[in-house]
This record gives sequence, C-alpha cells and structure tokens, in this order.
Amino acid sequence: MTTLSIQPPFPAFTDIDGQPLENGYVFVGTANLNPVTNPISVFWDAALTQPAAQPVRTLGGYPMNSGTPARLYVNSDYSIQVQNSKGSVVYSAPAAGERFSDVVVTVDSFSVAFTQAGSGALTTTAQAKMRQRVSILDFAGVDPTGATDSTAGITAAITYAKTLLAPELIVDYGTYLTSGPLTFDLPNHSTIRFLGLIRSSVSNNPAIRIGSVSANTFGLTATGIKVQRTSFDTDALSASAGVQLRNLVASYVDIRRVEKFYDGVLCFGDQANGGFSYNEVHLGFIHDNLRNLYLTASGVGYCNENNFYGGTFNHSSGYPAVATTNLLINHFATSVLNNNRFYGPSFEDNTAIATAAVINGDNNVIFWPRMENPAIQPTYQIQFTVNARECRVIGHGFTMVNTNISDLGSGNMYETRDGAVMRYQTTATAGQAVLKLQSYATGSAKVLSGLDAAGTERSYITGDGDAYLKRALTLEGVPASGTAGAVTIGAGTQFTVGAAGGASALPATPLGYLRFWIGTTEVAIPYYNRV
Repeated sequence: MTTLSIQPPFPAFTDIDGQPLENGYVFVGTANLNPVTNPISVFWDAALTQPAAQPVRTLGGYPMNSGTPARLYVNSDYSIQVQNSKGSVVYSAPAAGERFSDVVVTVDSFSVAFTQAGSGALTTTAQAKMRQRVSILDFAGVDPTGATDSTAGITAAITYAKTLLAPELIVDYGTYLTSGPLTFDLPNHSTIRFLGLIRSSVSNNPAIRIGSVSANTFGLTATGIKVQRTSFDTDALSASAGVQLRNLVASYVDIRRVEKFYDGVLCFGDQANGGFSYNEVHLGFIHDNLRNLYLTASGVGYCNENNFYGGTFNHSSGYPAVATTNLLINHFATSVLNNNRFYGPSFEDNTAIATAAVINGDNNVIFWPRMENPAIQPTYQIQFTVNARECRVIGHGFTMVNTNISDLGSGNMYETRDGAVMRYQTTATAGQAVLKLQSYATGSAKVLSGLDAAGTERSYITGDGDAYLKRALTLEGVPASGTAGAVTIGAGTQFTVGAAGGASALPATPLGYLRFWIGTTEVAIPYYNRV
C-alpha cells in the first residue's frame, strides 16, 4: 500500500501577529509588478473555468468562494500581496512560479516585506522585524514544563541576543529547571522580560545574573524576575544567590519572587566608573533566603545611590534553625557603601534568630519599615554597626520602639514610637543650630509647643523669645563661683547679711536688679555680693 502524506486541504493566510487572517485581502497580479494595480486572472479550479474576483477575501485565514474555503489557481508567473482588514500589508512577493497549484507557497521570512503603518514608515523584512524580539523557546533544549534541564538552551538564547543592538529577550510562561548560572549580560539599554519561573539547583553561583562580570551595563530593564531554589541553602561554602544584580548603572529591575538561596537578591559592584549605582529596584516576595537582600562591593567597584522599593522579607516557620538577616549592607572599607535608600520594606519575620537589618556605610536610609516578629518582638532589631555613619530610619513604622534599634555607629538618626533621635555635626558658630524654627508670618507665633498626656498645652516658646511654663523651671549645674557673666538660680546655702538679730546695713547701691513680671506689674529685686 502506498504511504500518503496528509496535507492541509486549503491554503491558509496569517495576519501580522501570526493569527489566521480575518476579512483580509489577497491580490494576485503580473509578475514583478504591483498586483493591486496590475491584476491577472485567478480561478477557483484547476481547469481555470471558475474566475475568482479580486481582491480575494479571507475568513479564518482561508480564501472564501461563496462562503466555502477554496484553493486559488493561475496559469502564469505572478506577484502577490496580502493585506489585513485594515489595509496593512501582511506580506508581498514580486514573483512566484507555482502554476495550476496553490497560490500560497512557502516563503522565507527574509523575502517578505514589512512596512509599519503610518507616514514615514520604513520597509524592512518580516525576518528582521521578528528578530528584534528573542524568545528562549526559539532555541532547542528549553523545556517550559520543568521536566528537563533548560540551562544550555536558555544560554544559547542569551548568546544570540547579545549579538543584537538592544534586544528584548523573553523568558516565556512556564517553569524552567536549571543547574548552572544564567548570565544575562546583554548590551546597554536591552530589555529582559521574565514571564516564567526559573527553578535552580545552582551552588557557588547565582541562579540568575543580570549584568556583566567584566563591564558596566547602562540603562537595562529587567522585569518580572521569579526564581526558586530546589532546596534550602544555608551553607556559606555553597553560597548560592537567587538574583545577582552586577555592575548595573541607571537600570530598572523588578523582582517578584526569590526563595531558598543563601543570598536572595545580591547587589554587587566591582567595576570602576559605575559599579552598582543609580538603579531603581522593585522588590516583591523575598523569603527564606539566609540573607534576603545583600549589598556589597569589591575591588575598584562600589554600590551607591540606589533606590529600593517595597519588598516583603520573611523566613517561614519551616526554615532551618540558623541566624538570618533580611537586609545587610556590607562594610567595604575601600569605598564605603553610601546613599542607598529603602522605601517601605516589610521586615515581618517569624524566626527567633532573625535580624531585620544590619547597616554599614554612610547615609543609607530606611523609610517607614514594618518591624514585626512575634517570636522576639522587643529585641528584633535594625542594627547600626560601628561602621555606620549618618544613616537613618525615617518613620517609626509598624510596632517599632527604641529596643528595636541598636546603634553602635556615629551620627545615626532614627524614629520610633518612643521618640526620635536626631544627630548633626553642628558647630558652635553664629547662625548655626541643630534645629531652627521660624514663623515668617509673625515673631509672636509659637515655634515650639509642649502638650501634656491629655493634649493640653503646658508650655511654649515664641519666635520673639517669650517662653511660658505651666510648672516649675529647674536649673542645675551652677557654674563655679566667679565665672564672668554668669547668672545662676538654684538650690544652695542661704547667707544673711550680718549676725542674727543685729544685721548690718545693706550697701546703699546694689550690684544690679533681677526684673520680673508678676501679672501686669513689673518688679525689681536688688542683688548684692554674697557675704
């Protein structure tokens, strides 16, 4: 019996997006001429007895003859142009030689013209247009089911994307099993879109590296990053990382999920004139990594001037019993890490040996953190180390009190429910002060007001220097006798003038007067040298 090959019964046309061409137009004309203006006879049958009116219309991608899918036939070489329902050219071919057969023939994408709609649009090929975007599924060995290792296939996709000027590389929907690092070291201004999840067994390496190990990368965009290790890594000797952001400058990164690595998100710079700096990093679910977010640098690099937004940082009740840190800014003496800012992180942990944050460096700032750990709430801490200088926690956040702060550094400031600690390098110079308050409307306005626990005002100071105290004023630390220009009021031994019962007359002229207002009456109390 002869083997038969099953072929599609009718030619099928597709739109620009690859979907079946709905309500499209097919023009067939003289070879090497515009088929729209130079049509030739086209027929519905091989005997060329049933003429087909042009343009031939399509439905569901098929040429339609009175509502029925059909084939097209010609008796000479021809040109062809296919347009979609909006009149945009899907493709065209200037010359074809298939005769008495299907008009639709196999056409390589490099021979199909593509012209974008709109005035001034340039014509390119369908191949060039499609190759502006690279999918990892374009390469062999990539398994979106997660059943087999996709490391080699994804690496091949990255290698090709690096040959393009500023490509868009897509990690398509699915789960991809990997056993080695994936280094997305694409050119400047490239885009990487993670739609799927990377599931990695990597050790001593990052599962995903965004950036180059040997140069700075500028203006890169990476979104939707999701990565999970196949098992917990708490061993410093294996020290895996979920996402390593390396030597990125002025880039945008969106990380949605990182779990079970030694370092969840590792930000690292080791290149001069950039390192890891001026980046915008958005964080999502960063859980069950020994160090959930870790910033460091080495060599001639640095890790400065970055903005981090959000992030839920946690260790589940099933996490191994080892000490963990949700945020660690490392001490790098060669170039201290500075001016990194963290907006609204949620340090909401569940383990009794967790630290919310360990801060080194200069001028690193956390804004309104959530500080919650039911296991050790009073001692769950943000720690300023001895190498922390002028760093801050702004906003007391959820449940944060003074015991949640440890400060061994210098010039650091923080705010908790217990109050605020402010430190500045103010010098004793005219016009300088730790805090200046002014109403530029009027000097008689209150610039400082003190309230009791019920909210009633009990004291104030005006811009003109008037002060009011509801209760007593106590001055301590009386200067030593004879201090020039000192006026002291305080507890001490009282002295009389002369002996009891026979006091000597006071000097005729006092040294001066202490002046007070009692109600609306001004009084003057003379004072003399102590006898």
